[in-house]
Order: sequence, then structure tokens, then C-alpha cells
Amino acid sequence: MHEPLALLPAMSYDDEDCFHIDVRMSDDVDPFRRLGTTQYMCPGTVHMFRRLVESNMQSVVEECTGNTRLLHTTTSKGIFVNSLQGHFIEADRFIMVMRQVEHDEVHVCHPQHKQRHLRTEVRQVSPSHISVRVVSHASHLFRPATGFLSVDELAALRGIDVTDVDDGLKDEYVRRQLIQREYAEFLPWRQRLIDLMHGHSTTN
Repeated sequence: MHEPLALLPAMSYDDEDCFHIDVRMSDDVDPFRRLGTTQYMCPGTVHMFRRLVESNMQSVVEECTGNTRLLHTTTSKGIFVNSLQGHFIEADRFIMVMRQVEHDEVHVCHPQHKQRHLRTEVRQVSPSHISVRVVSHASHLFRPATGFLSVDELAALRGIDVTDVDDGLKDEYVRRQLIQREYAEFLPWRQRLIDLMHGHSTTN
């Protein structure tokens, strides 16, 4: 747990939010081609965040054992996803780990798979604010029988037009487009999380 979070800068409560995304397109040994590091502060308490995690996901929980949950969700594009979530609590922080998994004995996932690991740490930094630190690793989509999707397949799936892009420049072009989209989505994503956390705390 400590090693992934070490990818984040040292915490300074006077700093602005930190958000960094890197996407690699090259075909090498390491399957994890997307690295995301996020660090920000927001109004709330560790208890509110914990309540959101433990209660708000009940509608998609398939199995629950202690502090571990198997979550079955469907994306906005209709793709079924299995995620294994675990969390634990220490004296000064709440830790959540999620891993996207493949088929289980009941469900068959989409033919295009993706490996994804997500680690989240939440600390109380003042009576009214928490710090949220997230490190995520993800692979590109792949098919078990044939390997990673080609850059053209990935572009089509993500709605990126590469019609007029030279073949030798496609990797870098798609990479830039993916990174730009991640940055554009960060602030709306953070606000949705804050709204969910506060909305849930007022209805329970």
C-alpha cells in the first residue's frame, strides 16, 4: 500500500490539487499502460467517506464478506464489470483498494478485458476537511486470445478520429487525446464525488 502512494508528492495542505495522468502506447513487458495520481482536499470527514463506500454501493454488491465486496456494475456503454473492493481503517486514515477482475463462476465479462488497480487513502486534515489521495494503474483493453487492441480499434472505441493521422503518428495522437480527456474529466468527477458524499450523509 505504501509503495503506490509514494508516487504522490509529499502532502502539503497549502498546495493546490495534484492530478497527473500518463498513458503509454508502446508494446512492452509491463501491461499497465495508464498511471493516474490524484491528490486533493475537500470538505467532509473520513466518516462521511467511509459511509459512502460502505453504504452507497449496496445496490451493486453481489458478495460481501467482512470488509471485502465483489461489485457487479454496468458502464454507460453497457459493458459489464466485475470489481473486487477491500477497505480497512487505521487510527488516522481510511484505505480502499479496488481491482477489476475477470469472469467469475456466475458472470461472463465483456470480450474486451482490462486490468485495473485503484488505491485510495483518505485522511482528516482539519475538523472540516479531508485529503483524498488516489493512485490507479490500468491496462489498455485486450482480448485473452489476441492481446491488446490495436491503436485503430482503441481510437474507434474511444471515439477518437484518426482518419487523417499518419500511421506512424497514431500512437502519440491517441495518447494525447486520452490524456486530454482525463484532465477534462477530473474536476467534474471530483465534484460528483463530493456531492455524493455530502448527499449521502444528509439522507442517512
